[in-house]
Amino acid sequence: MRKLTLFSFLLLTIATVAFAQLGAIRGRVTDAQTGEALPGANVFLLNTVYGAATDASGFYLIRNVVPGTYTLVARYVGYQEFRQSVRVTPGDTITVNVRLAPGLIQVSPIVVTAIGTEEERAKLGTSVSSVTGDQISRTGFTTVMSSIAVKAPGVFTVDAVGDPGSATRIVLRGPRSLQTANQPLIVVDGVPIWNSTFGISVGNVSTISRYVDINPEDIESIEIMKGPAAAAIWGARAANGVIVIKTKSGTFSSQRKIRLSLRGRIHSSELLRPFPLQREFGQGINGTYVWNSALSWGDRIADRPGGPDSLARPDYPYSRIVVKRSKETYDHATELFRKPITWNTSLEVSGGDEWGSFYLNAERLSEQGIILANSDFKRTSIRANVSRRFAENITARVNAAYVKTSTNRVQQGSNISGLLLGAYRTPPDFNNKPYLVTYVSPTGAKFPNSHRSYRNGEGIPTSTPGYDNPFFTIYEVKTLFYTDRVFGSAEISYEPFKWLNLTYRIGADYYTDRRNQHFPVQDASYFGNGFLSRNVISQFQVNSDIMARFKYQFGKLLSSSLLIGFHLDHEQTDQTYVQGSRFILPDAPSYIQNSLDYLPDEGKTIVRTGAFYGELGLDVLDQLYVRLSGRNESASTYGQKGKKTYFFPSASVAWEFTKLPLLSAQSILSFGKVRAAVGLAGVRPPAYITKTYVINGVFGNGWGPTINTVYYGGGAVQSAQLGNPEIRPELTTETEFGFDLKFLNDRLGLSVTRYINNTRDAILNVAVPPSSGFSTRWANSAKIENKGTEVQVTAEWLRLAGFSWTTTVNWSQNRNKVVELAPGIESIGLAGFVDPSSRAVAGYQMGVIYGSRWERDSLGNIVLDANGFPVPAARYGVLGDPNPDWRAGIINTLRYARLTINVVVDISKGGKIWNGTKGALYYFGTHGDQTWWTTISKDDAKTLKNYLGRTPYQMIDAGSKAYVMNPADSSVSFRGYVHDFGKGRVLVDEYYFRSGPGSGFTGPSEQFIEDGGYIKLREISITYNLPFRRFGFESIDFGLILRNFKIWTKYTGIDPETNLTGPTNGQGLDYFNNPPMKSIVFSISINY
Repeated sequence: MRKLTLFSFLLLTIATVAFAQLGAIRGRVTDAQTGEALPGANVFLLNTVYGAATDASGFYLIRNVVPGTYTLVARYVGYQEFRQSVRVTPGDTITVNVRLAPGLIQVSPIVVTAIGTEEERAKLGTSVSSVTGDQISRTGFTTVMSSIAVKAPGVFTVDAVGDPGSATRIVLRGPRSLQTANQPLIVVDGVPIWNSTFGISVGNVSTISRYVDINPEDIESIEIMKGPAAAAIWGARAANGVIVIKTKSGTFSSQRKIRLSLRGRIHSSELLRPFPLQREFGQGINGTYVWNSALSWGDRIADRPGGPDSLARPDYPYSRIVVKRSKETYDHATELFRKPITWNTSLEVSGGDEWGSFYLNAERLSEQGIILANSDFKRTSIRANVSRRFAENITARVNAAYVKTSTNRVQQGSNISGLLLGAYRTPPDFNNKPYLVTYVSPTGAKFPNSHRSYRNGEGIPTSTPGYDNPFFTIYEVKTLFYTDRVFGSAEISYEPFKWLNLTYRIGADYYTDRRNQHFPVQDASYFGNGFLSRNVISQFQVNSDIMARFKYQFGKLLSSSLLIGFHLDHEQTDQTYVQGSRFILPDAPSYIQNSLDYLPDEGKTIVRTGAFYGELGLDVLDQLYVRLSGRNESASTYGQKGKKTYFFPSASVAWEFTKLPLLSAQSILSFGKVRAAVGLAGVRPPAYITKTYVINGVFGNGWGPTINTVYYGGGAVQSAQLGNPEIRPELTTETEFGFDLKFLNDRLGLSVTRYINNTRDAILNVAVPPSSGFSTRWANSAKIENKGTEVQVTAEWLRLAGFSWTTTVNWSQNRNKVVELAPGIESIGLAGFVDPSSRAVAGYQMGVIYGSRWERDSLGNIVLDANGFPVPAARYGVLGDPNPDWRAGIINTLRYARLTINVVVDISKGGKIWNGTKGALYYFGTHGDQTWWTTISKDDAKTLKNYLGRTPYQMIDAGSKAYVMNPADSSVSFRGYVHDFGKGRVLVDEYYFRSGPGSGFTGPSEQFIEDGGYIKLREISITYNLPFRRFGFESIDFGLILRNFKIWTKYTGIDPETNLTGPTNGQGLDYFNNPPMKSIVFSISINY
């Protein structure tokens, strides 16, 4: 008993002494100009778990710190970061008061690297762009990738369509692959997550990418590693760059262990700009009203007598119109749209103590689309991030998120059920309401819920609607996606010595995406028999890393670090699909077994990767920084007869020359660094292309019905796809060099980067000789090149008595070139139609628009026919390049006390876009340009000819009412205009667009290629922080955001920043895309 008592006493004494040996740091954080306290500022010791947040009076206290020398860091949004070396002694509390100056540079000097470790920005030999969580929040966007547009150089984004939750294309330093969409790898808290996009086509609904599952409010920072030089540590997943997202961690103070923030936002949106449609000419052709005509080349509405129309059956209000009298027209450009309201609320709870912290966030988003109904995106997300020190040298972290999303989508694009295809083609004198009627036959029989459209104006159930009535598309054609997702990571870190850290990290991401579609009976698609589908997509991946990090200081001359690690990942995709058609009961609920024909399908893909990796860092005289890294990787998709492993190295060097004694004493150039880097990364081959497989048999003649062996007892055939056991990963080598300068105590900054990346062994699905018994084979055959320049200028123009004005300018230019494709292949299609398509063409930038064009002579002049009209060429060619010449963002930030105003301007110079919507409507006669009404003299009416080679008098004599003679002077009026293409004046009339080459249906696509450049007032945000230190509250933040408020562009479509096929490599296509919105966002945040 005495021994036990003595032993207990000794333990208590040792513990007391141990805790007595710990130290503490306290102080106050204030505004350097006003002296006001800065509540909620983060104060921490660099590269440790020690930290705290300031309380309402700006005070902080960091307790239980192991004695030693540290770097104290203080951060507050909108202020320059503070750093100071501090020495903590046993049993003592030191005081460090911090005065923060309003900051020009709001990004942290600490960068989260591609592998999830931290590095000082000044030591990087590569260009890494950073976007803060505050910058993301200020945009008001509900998805992450839309938020980073123009925030960093070298980042090219396109918001494909205006549907809520729609995918944003993001490409870093140009496209490098033909078999992937060139989207970067997304890493959250050190672990890759899915960013998949399924179901992209020229017709159907706009799709979403899985980054929509990330709540922007959870993000602390984003680091953008733009290419292999910075991201080679991820090997064959990093050729397209890496976006590293760090989520928030808990904050606390000595006085307040828990902090709460309740945030709410309401978005009010409207159509960015309506598409131009004409309302002066009615349904019909040849200047005559024609019932159920597909075209709007009818009579001039202003010339009608007015009054009610004469009906063939007056007892049925929708019967055939015999005599058209009414002058009433309808606004088909805006009648389908509303002013939607979006709600976004979240509750954030964070806190902790000296041994750990936690962060919790629960969010509910309910976003309405601009279309009247069945267009929305809803997200419920819950995130928990917890860290805990179990001892002075053992730390564990767990980050996890659960997300549930759902979205209703409306049909778009090249799709006879598409919303705008039917709407914009509708004649202005046809009322699309009601879209469902009770049809009454001539015999008196009634047929309820009959689909009525402008090509089936009576709603006859046995007749095709031609195109869906747009209201039918909105309310009856249903598409619903709903997803459940869990992703996160766990990490434990052990530091047995100050020079050694051991870390094990494991992360997982699993989601199930369920997609249901229903096309009812009488829909224009599927022959009016009805169609439905069920699609379940599940993806799962698990990544694990074990890392050891060594640090050693060789006196003042050299410090070194070494990281070695081992990585394993498993990626799995499961897809189950079933479709049914020819409904048995037309009005039955959406149910597969209500179909006479149904077809199931199923697939599974598994990819596994293993890799060893390492990075060596050498810091010479604390001014020359060398980094060498490598990854030796093997993947299950590599060919069996090829190499089993591939090595992906990178190297960088940076010299902070302002630390030289000659420059360190002067005050003009406060920071200067030159840097250079080179790296190799790759893209894995697609799964299951190394072998030739046996597949289900489907037979047909290439067009029309097919015979599927599923319906005849089953049957299998050898795939026409020949396997390639020698397939290799695509390899991209990147070299970059540049410099970073700051002047006048960091009030002026300049960063310039020049890069070159070359891809070899790019993978293509190439044709093989039919004599082989196969049609295609995947092969390493293409080469692609990107060269570019990135510039960032930052300037603090004014800092005076609490007021500051800063400007950041980002400028990027990329020149891409498809150096070569497979032997004998000049181009391959990426997306789009037969005419036009977006293609990869040897010698051009990737994604050029390719299609029909005008015939030209040796001097480049358009060839004209005998009547003086242009002649289409017999062969297709390159029509334009959708890639911009350059892109820039200008960000101005004005601060006064607690008021902040932020203005973001987005500029895109050059780049072409195919206005396919305009081309189609030129044929139908509904485009807003086609309001011409021209009167020519009697003499001109005798001599000028139209595309048919006839004069107006000849047309009148032939009975055409497209030309109207004026009795007073025998002049002639017509819908069209007089033009000289080069051989004298001609008449450009209805027949030029319907029968001649003047429309997208009858003529070359070249004439509808337009300039896609623009200037957008992308964002104006006004925020105010109101101190409110009562009843336990700290402050209230108010915000007002104007988003996509104004656009200046020569493009005549809905928006030059659009693309029919979403985030694919095929760009520059606009064909009845759903339109974008502009928004006003009101926000409030109550901080407790």
